[in-house]
Amino acid sequence: MKNKIVTLVAIALVAAFFGAINVWGKKEIVKSDFFVFPKGSTYTNEWKKVDSLISKGLNKSALMVVNAIYEKAKTDRNSPQVVKSIIHRMKLEQYMEEYSLEKALVKLNEEIKTAKYPVKPVL
Repeated sequence: MKNKIVTLVAIALVAAFFGAINVWGKKEIVKSDFFVFPKGSTYTNEWKKVDSLISKGLNKSALMVVNAIYEKAKTDRNSPQVVKSIIHRMKLEQYMEEYSLEKALVKLNEEIKTAKYPVKPVL
């Protein structure tokens, strides 16, 4: 009787362990329309979208739009938009993450290492 209980407990612990690994290993599924900078859209329109999302309290969605703006600005070599998106990204991450200041400083230092002339002095 004791052996059966011990065996059942061991099986339950193993199942819980693998279940926890499976849950932690899953990646979050997000809408891809936030990552795409819409064709024909301007930076002004996208920043208005960010402001409206922030005013609604949708900081995570706003962060996705800011990341899309950042990627578009990097490919366009639009320095003012790159700096603006970095600042907004740091602000929005602060609302969602613990120790965000330390993480933001690490990301900022990485950004400084890869930045070119117009952006590097500003950062």
